Formats: sequence, C-alpha cells, structure tokens
Amino acid sequence: MESLIILSFLLSLALLVHSAPAPRPAGDSLTVFPHVISSSPSNKLISLNHTSLIINITINNFHHSLTTDCSFYSGSVLNHDNGWTTLSICKNNELSGIIKLEEGMFTLQPMDGDTNAHALDKMSNDLPHDHCSSPAPTDQVVSGERLKRHQSKVLEKTIELALVIDRSLYSIHQENLTDYILHIMNTVTHLYKDPSIGSASIVNIALVKLIVWNDTTTDTITSNANPIATKDQFCQWQSKERTGSHHDIAVLLTGGSICETTSCNILGIANYRSACNHDTSCAVVRDTGLSTAFTLAHELGHNLGMYHDGDAMSNCETNDKFIMSSSFKASTNPHIWSKCSELQLYDFLSSSESSCLDNDPDATVAPPPSAAPLIGQFYSLNEQCKLLYGANSTTCHKTDCSVLWCSTDGVSCDQTQHSPPAGGSPCLFTNTTQGVCYHGNCRLQGEVSTPIDGGWSQWSNWGTCSSTCGDGIQSRTRYCNKPLPQYGGKRCVGERLEYKLCRNEECLIDYRNYRCSQLKPADGAAGTSHKEWIAADPSSVAKYLLNSCHLYCKYKDDQSWYLMEKNIPEGTSCIAQSLAAGVCIQRKCIQIGCDGKLGSDYYTDRCGVTCGDNSTCNYITMKYTPTPGLTNRYHDVLTLPAGASNIEIDTDKQSYNVIAAYTTKFELNGPDTRSYQYGVAYIAGTYWMYSHYYLHTNGPINQTLTIKLFAADTSLLTVQYTLPNYWRTGPWSSCSPVCGNGTRTRNVTCGHDDSNKCNVDNKPVATLPCDQESCDSYHWRAGDWTQCSATCGGGTQTRNVQCQHINGSNRTSEYCTGKDKPVDIRMCSTQNCCQNHFSSAVCEAILEYGLCSNYKDQCCSTCK
Repeated sequence: MESLIILSFLLSLALLVHSAPAPRPAGDSLTVFPHVISSSPSNKLISLNHTSLIINITINNFHHSLTTDCSFYSGSVLNHDNGWTTLSICKNNELSGIIKLEEGMFTLQPMDGDTNAHALDKMSNDLPHDHCSSPAPTDQVVSGERLKRHQSKVLEKTIELALVIDRSLYSIHQENLTDYILHIMNTVTHLYKDPSIGSASIVNIALVKLIVWNDTTTDTITSNANPIATKDQFCQWQSKERTGSHHDIAVLLTGGSICETTSCNILGIANYRSACNHDTSCAVVRDTGLSTAFTLAHELGHNLGMYHDGDAMSNCETNDKFIMSSSFKASTNPHIWSKCSELQLYDFLSSSESSCLDNDPDATVAPPPSAAPLIGQFYSLNEQCKLLYGANSTTCHKTDCSVLWCSTDGVSCDQTQHSPPAGGSPCLFTNTTQGVCYHGNCRLQGEVSTPIDGGWSQWSNWGTCSSTCGDGIQSRTRYCNKPLPQYGGKRCVGERLEYKLCRNEECLIDYRNYRCSQLKPADGAAGTSHKEWIAADPSSVAKYLLNSCHLYCKYKDDQSWYLMEKNIPEGTSCIAQSLAAGVCIQRKCIQIGCDGKLGSDYYTDRCGVTCGDNSTCNYITMKYTPTPGLTNRYHDVLTLPAGASNIEIDTDKQSYNVIAAYTTKFELNGPDTRSYQYGVAYIAGTYWMYSHYYLHTNGPINQTLTIKLFAADTSLLTVQYTLPNYWRTGPWSSCSPVCGNGTRTRNVTCGHDDSNKCNVDNKPVATLPCDQESCDSYHWRAGDWTQCSATCGGGTQTRNVQCQHINGSNRTSEYCTGKDKPVDIRMCSTQNCCQNHFSSAVCEAILEYGLCSNYKDQCCSTCK
C-alpha cells in the first residue's frame, strides 16, 4: 500500500486547529507529532473493482450522472497497531476523512478560506449517542443459539445500498453533497472490511442509488414525533421506490432529529434481520458529521442480523466497547466488531434470508475499472519535506523509496521520520527507466496498482478423531496465504475448514443418558425428590427448535426440559432441524446424509425412506381460515386417517387461536381447557409437540384423529401430513376359461389418488390360476329341424344347438369353446316357382270349378 504522510503540523500550527473555523465543531487537538498513514484505494465503495467513483443520483425523480473529483483511500497508521484511516483527496488537494489513533478518533477536514490549511479535530463524545432497532420477533431466536453456525465456509456478499437524503441534510451540503456522502461511505466500507468482522465473512457495499429529497413532498415522513413511525413510513416509501430499479437496503439520512424532543439521543433505528425483505429492509440515521459512518455501519448491522452487544438475545458479555454497542461512549471503539457481532453476521449470511446479497450490482452503475491516483502524484518529494519540516525544507541525496530524507539548509541531509516517501513519488527503476515508489520499493508504473488475489494453501493433515467410541469427526484446515491477498486483491472464497466422519465401535454408555443420570434430584422441591433425571430425546429437541447439540435433561415422566450443558463433545450424535441424523460440530448439528457425508442434503425422506425421493407416500397440504363472525368457538378442521405421519399443524403465534385434538373425546384442549403452554402429549399412539399455535408429530397415528380449532380470530391455519401409499385391489373376476385350466383377474391401483407412487416390489398379484372341470365333460347337442319355411324358391329350416354337460344340463356356449358347433340353420325348397299364363281372374275361376287338372300348366301358380 502506498504511503501517505499526514502530520498534525502539516496543517500549519497546532493552534490553528483550535482557532480557525472548521466545517464541524472542533474538539481537543491532537498532540503535535507525525503519523505516517498507509493507504490503498477503496475499490468497492460504489461497485466492485471501481476506483473511479460515479453514482447515479436521483433528485425529485430526475436522474443525473454525476462524478466526484475525489479519490478515496483507506488504510492503517504506521507505528500504531490499532490505528487506521479513511481519507479522500479532492480538488485543490483537499483532504477529508477519519483517523483512528490510540488517543482517540479524529476528523480531518479542509478549513474554510485557505486551501493549504486543514483542521484535525478530536471527535467529541458529547453527541447524541443511542442506537435503537426494532425488536426482533421472539420466535426467530431461541436462547441466542442461532449464531452458533460453524464457520467453515468463507461467504462473500454484496449489499446494494440506496441512500436517501432528506431536505434538511441537503440544505447543509448542497453541491458538496456527493463528496460528503462518499466520505461517509468510504468509512462504512472500511468498517465492514475490518479484520474483527471475521475472516469467514466478506461484505462488499455498493452504493447503487443516491436519492435527494429537496422539496416538501416527503416532509411528512421526517416530521413524525415517533422514530418508529418515521422508520415505518420510510420503509413503505422505499418499498414503492423499488419499481424499475433495485436495491437491497435503503437508508434515510436526515439532518434533523428523529425523536420527538430536541434532547433526544437516538442516532438511528433499523429493522432486525431484514436485509432481503423488500418491505422492511431499511433504516433511518441522524447525521452527525463524519461520525455518521459509525451509526450507518451500526444500523446496517441490525439489518444484517446483529443485536446490540449486551442484549439478552446476543449472549454477549460486552455491551459498550464495539460498533454494535447500544450507545456511543468514551470507552467505545466504534470501528471494531465484537465476537458476538461476527457470529451473528455469519449466521445471517449463511442463511437463505441473505440470498438477495449474492448478486453483484449492475455493471452500468460505474465505468470500467481504472487505476486510482497515488498520493505521491499530488505531492513532490520537496513538497513532502516542506509538509514535514517547513517551507525551507527540500529532499536530499539520501532519499530513496525506503526512506524520505530532508534538508533545511541545503547542505546536511539529516532529517527523516524513517518512513518511506508517499506512494507514487518518482524514482529511478533503472539508470534509464523512471519508476514510482510503492511500498518502499521502486516499481514500474504499470505494476503499482496491480492487485494480488489470495490463494488457498494445501490442506493440512487430518486431525485425530474426536471420539474413541461411536461416531466422531476429524478436521483439517487450509489458509489463504498462497499468496496472501495484497493491494486490494480478493480474499479466498470457499471452505477453510473441512470435516469428515470417523467411526469406532459402539459406545457402551450413551453420553446424554450418562450425564443426565449424574444429576441429583432437586432437594426440597415439592414432588421431585423421588424423581430421576433422564436425557431428552434429541429428535424431540430438534422438533422443538432447540439445539440438539446442547444437553437437555428432564425428570422421568415429566414434560419439561432443562438446558444443562452447551459444550457436549464434538462428534456426539444429534438430530438436525431437518430431523436427519447428524453429529455436533462447534455446537451445531450438522446432518449426515444417507451417502455418509457431513452436510449432505441426502437423508431420510418424509416418507421415512433412506435416500428416498418422497415418491413412496402422498404429501398432503391444506389451509383453513375460520369464517368471519363465527369466532370464539371450536371449528372442525379435518379428520386425519390412521397411518398419517409427519403431521404439522400451524397457525399464527401471535393469535389467540387454540388447536385441539379429538378422537372419541378431547385429547388436547377442549371446551373447558385452552392451553397456551409448550408441552408433549401422547395421542393416537404417538408423541406430539404442542402449543396453542402448533401441533407436530412424526407419527404415524394409529387411529383417526379430528383436528379442531378454537377460533378467537380469522388467522390462517395450515396442515401438512403424509399418507403411506398402498395398493388398492378390486374383486376377483370369474375363471377364464370356464372349464379346464384358466385364470382369475382383478384391478390393482396405487393409493387413494392413483398417483402411481407405490412400491412395485410390494404390488399385489392381479391374476391367479384357476382349475375347473375338464372341458371333455361338455359337448354340443343338436335338436330336430323345423318345417321348411317355403315350398319353392328357397326356404330355411332351423334347429336348437345347445352346449350341455354330460349329465344333460345346459351350459353357456363358453363351456364348449374350442369344439365344433353343429350348424343350427339350413336352406330348403330351393326349386324355382312357376308363373300363370292366364290372368289371375281366369285361373281363380279354373281353381273354383275344379278344372286345374286340365289347365295346370297355364295356371301353375294358382293350381299348385
């Protein structure tokens, strides 16, 4: 990193700090002594890898592409282990920023009316100092143990931030607003890069939107007497502002108070763990000058899941020393994160709630990356000496990139601070090639700003197994030092810790049962002196959303659990929140997949099949909303059939509705009982976890169970359960064929909805052989022919052909299938018929007078 020389007497005399007007109220001055500050370009203030800062600024919904004349830097103070700085160099070489020394926090700003003078002020503690955040729902954290995720993976996230400036703050800065905001953002970015935030979390902040309210249309938002109302109204406003553009978190910066009285000490307010909730991902921050950066970092911390240090939910012993302190005090180090904040941040970033932070900001926000100017390009070697030792000082022959030497008499070369000249100072790379100083060495200009990304080392050897019996774990480590990230290069992303299972012979004694059995009955407690302690079932603990890597004990035959121990041995078996088997790693239950791998997503499915795909059962869901106007009574919701498993019935926790269970009688709650406590009940052959707003069991239940709801309001009730798929069979058909060797058939279908999810290995047979009487016992029998239907010209005769048993009884034709059936119809009287040659009247007369024998040929048709 290039060196930037900043001296208290660079600003002229120390008295200047006290006497001259400054943009911010002056506090105590810094003792006159030099500090060499090592700085590097802030390359993620606006967008990834962008060092030429351009923002898209919106004023009254008109968009203007504005640039800043400033270059932004952050770095450390040499010879001060805990010192750091965030600085900007703007037009006319004006410097602004914050310097952290052991003596305190200092602001550096140009003085009015003199381009060569700056004010270095110690930040006053006499400021509004309280932070507040909207309370988190109590069901989001159980005993503060959400923050115990194992930090084996390095997570990199990017916050796309929208800053909204109200009219009061705009009126203070006006045309200097852009530079002022970027000064603040430079410091906020630095705070989220501080090592105290942990090596497992990389947080980039990209300022993607700057919106200025410079009219009265939004004054109603900032005129609220209640800060929560201000925050809520701003949240609603920013949610609508997302249309057509995108940001993850919006922050309102106000120049006025956010409380109802002028003496209010609240600096900011934010919603907890809300970064990716479009309706609530917001905060309100009061402007206090450059120290606004600390408040902004603090409130963003709430959005990212951090509690106040010292809050009951944080499980943190310290409460007044770090960024997430609830108030700003003289003892506070507002640039350092507590260990609690580190863990809480990682917990949020590793959850699905942070998914919106996975994308990088749009490339259109800023131009392509360009090299940031170095400080030595603004100050020559002679000017650097003048800043150190006065107007008569110049550089001299001893100077190289390792040490800046100065002379005040032009002869002796004996003045130095034993520090290198500023990065970017000219030097000779070779006798004929010009170079620039960088990190105490002379380098070619093109090499100076090249970042070096970090690389992982080789994995270490596997450690010893954590347990000598049963399941245990082994771990190995790698480091981001091949190479170390330098010059703004990226840190390594990926797993830095890796675990694997190691398995031994079964333990003779279960750890949990052994530890609980060592507890003594509560002496003197009524009704408990005779009871013994047993370990709580890990699956019940997991279902209860408690950490199964803690030791919970309870009295035998009692329903209440007690947390007895948090540090159970690594590798102890546990049940993950998914109800899959796992092992404890760093107090967190990491599930073991059915593939035998830690953290694997492959485990027993909801149908109870190891490595199953949920295809062997039916997953049923339903929703129920009580009818408005029919409250304060029990409603029948549904009847669960026997065999139902994985039953989860839930309603709004804040509701006063009560879930009840009924078989032939009320088993849980009822007309005279409505419990709002947590507990365990044995109903329909299985154990249930319950409170008034949920009823859960793994099941299966062994009888039908009716779920009822006492509806105090119309809150939605959801029901989820599984039913095992089964093969449904129809009646057997008759044997086919009806004699001899045949088969019977039946319909076989899957489940209650024909979902075809049944196990084919268990499918019932659909055909069976059947053995009937021999077909030889059946034959065809033919009857006599009938009289011909005509005397000439062709007629027919028929007869009855019947399949009969040998005993003479008739059978249907299928009994004689395969045998030649006699014909049952034939032709007869096929000779041609004659025609009369006389008229019909004549032939009729001949027939009448008995003369046919004489005229048979002439009247053949009549005289037959």
